[in-house]
Amino acid sequence: MRQLKLPDNYMIARYIHYSEELLKLPSITKGKYYGAPVYRIKINGKYHRFSEYGDRGPELRKIFLKRNAYIEEISELEKRFKGDIKTVSSDYFISSNKESFLNKQFYMNTDPNASPYKNEYRYELNGIRYRSRGELMVAQVLTDMGLEFKYECPIVCSDVGYTADFLVYLPEFNRCFIIEYLGRLDDDNYIIKNSVKIRDYMKSGIYIGRDLAVLCGSMYETPTEEQIYNAVSYLLNNLTTHYLVKAGAL
Repeated sequence: MRQLKLPDNYMIARYIHYSEELLKLPSITKGKYYGAPVYRIKINGKYHRFSEYGDRGPELRKIFLKRNAYIEEISELEKRFKGDIKTVSSDYFISSNKESFLNKQFYMNTDPNASPYKNEYRYELNGIRYRSRGELMVAQVLTDMGLEFKYECPIVCSDVGYTADFLVYLPEFNRCFIIEYLGRLDDDNYIIKNSVKIRDYMKSGIYIGRDLAVLCGSMYETPTEEQIYNAVSYLLNNLTTHYLVKAGAL
């Protein structure tokens, strides 16, 4: 899969997050015992052996896969970061004092593909069908940046129900942000309707550049991949500056 570079400060935050999550998991390896697959897990300083097909097999498999995923993410960040990310990240910590209603619980409880309008378009990526070529490009950039997201999510602002085009989750900060793709700015009625939506976002404390990225297009023109990437990177930079704290700065 193609990869697009993440901002350096966000890579540091991601490295800290995965390193801390890895430390929370017990040490576990997978091997064989008399030809049968087993997991070996360290408990109170000693390794214990459990059959993969035993009662604890599913639980241990989940831990084993999660550990490997974290290790792989950490290794990938070490390769992609220009410099020694382990040393650099030791000078920072992630603040947990910044609150937003666009938090982990909000993201986890939000159902994707919730638009009330029928979608018969054929712009598809990874099993998800998008309503425009522009939205497909946004999804592709987010995927290539390694960011987790949901498409067409319900959100209530100023007591009005809307559908957010993209909800992007950042586990490092236990929060998410919104991307709106306004693809018909050559249509006056469309502009009026969506200007109200953006106004209600801001009245609810969802601010452009911190919680919201707005991308624009028309019937015959879409933003370039570079423009989408720059908009997402700008917001990632701003959020990371909000959460990533230099040791001794507080």
